[in-house]
Amino acid sequence: MQSYNYATTCLDNFNLFMNVFHNWKLTAVRQKTVTDLWDLFFNTAGTDANETWYNCYLYYDDVKVTYSGKWANFKDFGDIYLSFIFNMLQNSLNIKSQTENMISAYELHNTETFVQALGSVLRSILDFESYTTLNSALVADENKTPTPEEFRGFTPATKPGVLTKWERLQRTEAELAEAQQRLDEIAERRRIAQAEAE
Repeated sequence: MQSYNYATTCLDNFNLFMNVFHNWKLTAVRQKTVTDLWDLFFNTAGTDANETWYNCYLYYDDVKVTYSGKWANFKDFGDIYLSFIFNMLQNSLNIKSQTENMISAYELHNTETFVQALGSVLRSILDFESYTTLNSALVADENKTPTPEEFRGFTPATKPGVLTKWERLQRTEAELAEAQQRLDEIAERRRIAQAEAE
């Protein structure tokens, strides 16, 4: 989740929303007054649900931008196929250990560990880049010593126009600030027009 902007915020807001929604269900089941139900519902809809869809949309937008950049790096189907095979070879130990975690969690009825292991397996299988990109050992300059960041896998964007996580975050925050400024200007014009009308 740390690879994407707003992922943790989306998850936290969704957890808060589900907690309040569960409290609403408990209140409804225990047949308290109608006022309690409506107060709780509008509190949920007005706070946690609102924050959830907003931050989860920003998370979705960041994932979409990330994967469209990865997709642009692939040259043809052969590139996709070889990259998938190399990715499976690279992550085979992680897939094996997480699958074993899933089996033991299933036997213990530990849903949280099971879902975390399932997510790790799916990401190990499906989240891969083209083997011909700059961070690939196949096309790296043999005489060049990799930087510590490249050695750990933190490489810069591989194509012009493909933004890193921090650049995507800055771009999104700039767009949000610009939208807020426009909303403030509209509100100010309405306030002035209303004051002149009175």
